[in-house]
Amino acid sequence: IPSPKEITINHKTGKIYAIDDSSGKIFVIDETNEEILDQLYIVNSPSKLAVNTKNNIIFILDDNKIYSLDGTTNKINFKPLVINSSSTLEPRDITINEQKNLLYITYNNASKSSILYVIDAKDNDIINSLSFSGVGNVEVDVKGNLIFLQKTDGITILNQLQNGTIGKNRDNILIDGIMDFDFDS
Repeated sequence: IPSPKEITINHKTGKIYAIDDSSGKIFVIDETNEEILDQLYIVNSPSKLAVNTKNNIIFILDDNKIYSLDGTTNKINFKPLVINSSSTLEPRDITINEQKNLLYITYNNASKSSILYVIDAKDNDIINSLSFSGVGNVEVDVKGNLIFLQKTDGITILNQLQNGTIGKNRDNILIDGIMDFDFDS
């Protein structure tokens, strides 16, 4: 792969998915023998990947659209979910909560204001959104039902409620690189 930009692995299938920045192609690679199985092309410029190992679907963040890739057939669903039509916001990160089948996608602009979208990955419905200031990387802890948002001044932890809505947050809790938060509050 000439210029790898993003990579993710489906450990259940042994497939590696990588975005080549120079061509915009997505490479599907066999993890065991390191053979390229397929090269897929998306219209614009794919930037981030997230894999749902439960149903073998790979989500591709491409500008303001999310495409889904069937990991069994390597076919892309070219009827994407359009997230945000604003040309001032750029995709930043994508991750998935496999237990709830929810996608979390962040966008930000040059002034570092960001939006987190929570999306039902089954129905492609936007369940919730939240504006915040910061960089916009996102991770999910499925056991604790927590969403971690990286910001310029720390990390915000959000409670993920059962229906996909976002509950109480604990803001700016990064202290000397150690997250310090109280689960009882």
